[in-house]
Amino acid sequence: GSVDDGNTLTDYLPAERERGITIQSAAISFEWGWHNNKTGDDYDPNDNVDIHLIDTPGHVDFSVEVNRSAAVLDGAVLVVDAVAGVQAQTETVWRAMTRPSLNNHDVSARTVDKDKDPYNGHEPLPCLAVINKMDKDGCNFGNAMQSLQHKLPGANPIPMQLPLFRAEGKSGSGSNLVDSNIVALSIDESGSISGDFVGCVDLVHMRIIIWPDVASAA
Repeated sequence: GSVDDGNTLTDYLPAERERGITIQSAAISFEWGWHNNKTGDDYDPNDNVDIHLIDTPGHVDFSVEVNRSAAVLDGAVLVVDAVAGVQAQTETVWRAMTRPSLNNHDVSARTVDKDKDPYNGHEPLPCLAVINKMDKDGCNFGNAMQSLQHKLPGANPIPMQLPLFRAEGKSGSGSNLVDSNIVALSIDESGSISGDFVGCVDLVHMRIIIWPDVASAA
């Protein structure tokens, strides 16, 4: 569903849909196919993995929902605003993800007293950050990346994708598949461009991904 349209699955409370925010944690499950793993003797094209997703609130007023969910997670996806970067509530969520315990963590010494309650904490969670709202005016991928590194203790973000823009006044190499005015900029340059957000560069597989509606309109 869409937050703007008010028809998301996890934000089902009337207050959530009216305000466009998450108030209460909600869980959904879905299958994910290993579509990029087509090698090996044990490969089966029908192999799927079940993913259980818990959507937690981002607002600091509902941080108790984040704290109680973090203890049962195998990993976390941190959503960051491309315009504002890391915000106060982002730092609160980061602490819940990375501190080993909710009650017995000595922040200054970075140690855990397991004699108090050895079952009350969790290991720091592996995290994937998603920089959201890249289609909004004022978005800055580079600033958002820098805010992750400078404002979140222990964070060392490594980009897996770079945004693609259709920018006036700039031109790339161009090809028979990609328009010459669709460009990807480095993190340091990403704030110096304005235009339509049309896709991304997958740095893992070294490929360009253009959104279907953009490709069909080309």
